[in-house]
Amino acid sequence: MNQNAFCRPLHKVQSLAITLLMVCSTSALAGPTDTEQKSRVCIATSAYHTSTAQQSGLSEAMERIISEAYAYSNYQVEFRALPHKRALQEVLLGQCDMMGGAIYSDKRAESYLFSKEPIAETDVVLFTRKDNPISWTKLEDLVGYRIGYGDGHTVSEEFDQADYLTKIPIASDNRNTQIFYLLASGRIDLAVMAELQGRYIIATRLPTEYKNFFTVVQPPISHMKVYGMFSRAVSDVERKMAAFDQGLEALKASGEMDKIIEEYIERNIAQP
Repeated sequence: MNQNAFCRPLHKVQSLAITLLMVCSTSALAGPTDTEQKSRVCIATSAYHTSTAQQSGLSEAMERIISEAYAYSNYQVEFRALPHKRALQEVLLGQCDMMGGAIYSDKRAESYLFSKEPIAETDVVLFTRKDNPISWTKLEDLVGYRIGYGDGHTVSEEFDQADYLTKIPIASDNRNTQIFYLLASGRIDLAVMAELQGRYIIATRLPTEYKNFFTVVQPPISHMKVYGMFSRAVSDVERKMAAFDQGLEALKASGEMDKIIEEYIERNIAQP
């Protein structure tokens, strides 16, 4: 028998194997499929630095809530930590689907979409040193005081528009802790922050000598509701927003959201 008769089947098997190998290699190198891409959601966040040491309890809790809410619809969540202004810009342009925690305002609603329900709620308050008691009932009472706040953050429409106040924006990555060091050193007189966030930072991020150094000035400046803020530039934003709303509703109904808040914040907050 001709030797080539034995070789031809072998050549066919080798050719088939090479073809399969090339197909598998190409598939492995290719990007995610359309289905996989649609099941991913990019969350821009500026609430904390990429270092865990700079995270606040409120930030950690919101990240967990967002992840759990999307898990109900089998979404893969990617968090992207960015400077605050860049985070807003990336969501605006559709480079990220959602900003993981933003205060609603009519002005923002012109450019962004918002979740039906808030991710978290807390009072926005003024912190001061215990040796520097301050009282106020209206914003005009705060004229002459140096007030530190997170650069680019919305406090309340009245506060944001109060140009007669001496407001000092804090723009560093670790502004959540830096603002208390500035307050302790006397470089600012008041610090504006979500009450739960501020108490958590005092209890867990500052040296022991500062644990009883600060106090909350009543009344609150505003009651803050933090929403998921979505990009209008993303083609399937309605679907991603609906999935988040449904997951958030399920978390609240099951009591899981309260457990997350308890785990990340309430067990650790200081009582200044």
